[in-house]
Amino acid sequence: MTVMKNRTVKSAAWYTASNVIAKAITLLITPVFTRLLTKAEYGEYTNFISWQNILITIFSLELSATVLRARFDRETDDSFNSYVFTISWFSVAVTLILGGLLYLVNTNAWINGIIGIDRSFIWMLCAIIVFSPILQIYQAQQRAEVKYKTSSIITIAYGLFSFLIPYFLVRISRSGLISLLFGLAINSTIWGAAILIYLSLRKREKVNLGDIKYALIFSLPIVPHLVSSIIMGNSDKIMIKNMCGPEYAAIYGLVYTCALAINLLRNSLNNAWLPWFYRRMTNENYSSIRRVSKIYIFFFSIGSLLICLLGPEIVWVLGGSKYQEALLLVPIIMLGCYYNFLNLFYVNIEFYAKKTSMISIVTVCTAIMNLVLNYFFISAYGYSAAAYTTAFCNFCIILFHYMVTKKMNNADICDNKLIFALSGISLVAFFLCRLLYNIFILRMMVILFVCVAAVVLLNRFKKQGLFRKVF
Repeated sequence: MTVMKNRTVKSAAWYTASNVIAKAITLLITPVFTRLLTKAEYGEYTNFISWQNILITIFSLELSATVLRARFDRETDDSFNSYVFTISWFSVAVTLILGGLLYLVNTNAWINGIIGIDRSFIWMLCAIIVFSPILQIYQAQQRAEVKYKTSSIITIAYGLFSFLIPYFLVRISRSGLISLLFGLAINSTIWGAAILIYLSLRKREKVNLGDIKYALIFSLPIVPHLVSSIIMGNSDKIMIKNMCGPEYAAIYGLVYTCALAINLLRNSLNNAWLPWFYRRMTNENYSSIRRVSKIYIFFFSIGSLLICLLGPEIVWVLGGSKYQEALLLVPIIMLGCYYNFLNLFYVNIEFYAKKTSMISIVTVCTAIMNLVLNYFFISAYGYSAAAYTTAFCNFCIILFHYMVTKKMNNADICDNKLIFALSGISLVAFFLCRLLYNIFILRMMVILFVCVAAVVLLNRFKKQGLFRKVF
């Protein structure tokens, strides 16, 4: 009870919970739109969202990532509010210019062939690119000021209306895809414009060039890493859409939506793990980290395996019978997500040691490797090859970060043998799941056995007092 009274802990808990709810809304609305749209339309939507994720990161210059640091460097609230006002308007100016250029260059056949978005949809993409960063900056300000309730309410409300507005428009319109994208653009514009007006009316502020310089010093080095990470997660769908067609992008995109469950589990657990991990690293309590990380890895592995075993049911719920072809891709895409989880143990060490430049180098190199492999293997073996190349690249990331952190005595902090053993075991386990998809009764028995084993081990850990030792 004493801990929960701490405002910072409450803020972290609310922030994590609100993000989980918002992501859960995204996961739950997928079955609605896969049934309202044709396969081709859903494939176009998947391509649109992929480009949205990439371009927002590039065009916004990740200015929102500087807000927390600025809070500590500003002596007064007025100075901090002025900083938020300045970077908000600077973000609008930059994204308007770059978004306008995108609209103009998309008339070029070669550029349009790469982007693969109809010119009538580009202005909707530009609206989202301009206004979404404003919301990110304002949310970062709320978290920096530990205003967790406001931040959580906005996060959940934005996620909810990103479904309700497009759904309403799709239901009353004959054109599903246009209505869906128009609804997303309206939602981003309303929230972004409202926040911008509020920031402008709150107090008469002026754009400060010194604040812009401060922001760029911290934000620009982050962009390559984040852009490369997003390219790793979205290039598959873009290349499949361009090389194989929107229907195949729809199939692939649906499976990646299934993977949201593992990514949601990974991000939520890592947010809870990091504060504890940093405290133990500061105290050089490496034995405790090794011991507890084994429990952490075990339960994440159980969760990932159960999600993979439930692949047929998840695909049916999300897409229905017309997306059953996607089922065979579930294990390999889940495997790639699992490798991303194992990689976190090394990345967290690098972040603690402030070796972020190496993180960017590794991410950029593997993103380029992924693009090259995708091009050759999709051309040779079809759209499904992208799942295998991505899983391979995600395993390479583990190897690269292992080598980077080897000089940081990672053997004292991580159980390297366990991580690489699980990399191999998971490869076998996830492909066994694929064989079990056709044997329903045996698959249900395996699921029951895994659940019982997890409960027994959980109870044993509790009796040993391992959870008390963690906290």
